Amino acid sequence: ASLGSIGLLGDKYIDISRGSPGSKVISPGGEVKGSSVADIKRIIQNSNDLVANLGDLVTKINQITQKIDVGQGTIGKFINDPSMYNKINSTVGEAQDLLQEIKSGNGSIGRLISDRELYDRVNGTLTRMESVTAKVEKGEGTLGKFVSDPSVFNKADSMLAKFNVVAERMEKGEGFLGRLSKDESLYVQFRDSLGKFSALADKINQGEGTFGKLFVDSSLYTNLNNASAEMVKLLYDFRQNPKRFLKIKFGLF
Repeated sequence: ASLGSIGLLGDKYIDISRGSPGSKVISPGGEVKGSSVADIKRIIQNSNDLVANLGDLVTKINQITQKIDVGQGTIGKFINDPSMYNKINSTVGEAQDLLQEIKSGNGSIGRLISDRELYDRVNGTLTRMESVTAKVEKGEGTLGKFVSDPSVFNKADSMLAKFNVVAERMEKGEGFLGRLSKDESLYVQFRDSLGKFSALADKINQGEGTFGKLFVDSSLYTNLNNASAEMVKLLYDFRQNPKRFLKIKFGLF
C-alpha cells in the first residue's frame, strides 16, 4: 500500500497493489505493508540542490575552459602552442624515417632484420651455445665437471673447513699469524725488522758496504770474474803438467 495523490495538488488516496501470484496471501484482518512516498516539497528541494550543484559544476568547467583558451596548463599549451605540435610532428617524421631505413636494411637493426648472413651467424652461435650447454649438462669438460662432479664441491668444502680451523687458531692467538694479530709487541718487532731491512736495502742500492759495492760497482764484479778465470786456467795447467808445479828436493846430512 502506498499514499498517492490526484495530480500534484490533488486529493490523497491509498493505492493498494495486487502483489504477485507467488506472494503470501494476507489473512482476514491482517496488516498490509506500506511504502513511503516522497513528499513534493522534498522533491522540489532536492531538485533545487541538484540545480545548484550543476551550476557550480558549469562554473568550474567554464573556468577550466578559459584557462585552456589562454594557453594555461599542459592541455592549454598543447592546444594553443604550435611548437608542441611541431615537435610531435618532427618525432613522427623521424620515426617514419627510421622505419624506412630499417626496411631498406640500413643500420644495425636493419641489417639484423634484412641480412640473411647475420641471421645465420646468430643462429649458428645459438646452436653452438646449445651444444656447449648440452655438454655441460652431461658433465663433459672442465665446466661440466665443475657443475656435475661433486668432488669439486667436496674439495672446496674441505678447504673452507681447513681455513675455518686456521681462522679459529688465529682468533685464539695460536701460531705466528695468531700471535701477530693478538700480540702488539710481536707486531712492533716485526715492523722494526722490516724497517731495518728496508734501510739495509737502501744502503745496498746506494753502494754502501761490501754487498752494496758488489751490487753497484762493476769493477769488483770484473775483478772477481777475472780472478775466477785465472783460477780455472791454473787448474787446467796443473792437470796438464803437474810436474811444473811440484818440485822435490832431497838432502843428505
